[in-house]
Amino acid sequence: MAGNQLLALGDLSAEDIVQILERSGELKAMHRAGQSYTPLLGATIGYGFVDVDATTRVPCLAAVGQLGGAALSVDVD
Repeated sequence: MAGNQLLALGDLSAEDIVQILERSGELKAMHRAGQSYTPLLGATIGYGFVDVDATTRVPCLAAVGQLGGAALSVDVD
């Protein structure tokens, strides 16, 4: 994936999607095996949610925590 921003799924190529799914499988296996993976250790990640319910907000914030970071959630009106 070129660049650091993903604004829409259309920004991804088919190859990007395959790489993301493969990497997510690797990370899930690590998590199940009890291996620590904290690439966000010491980082603070901010999220701006527009009309998003808890079904989206909570998993995003939890994922940042699992990866070692601190999450900030801001409501955007």
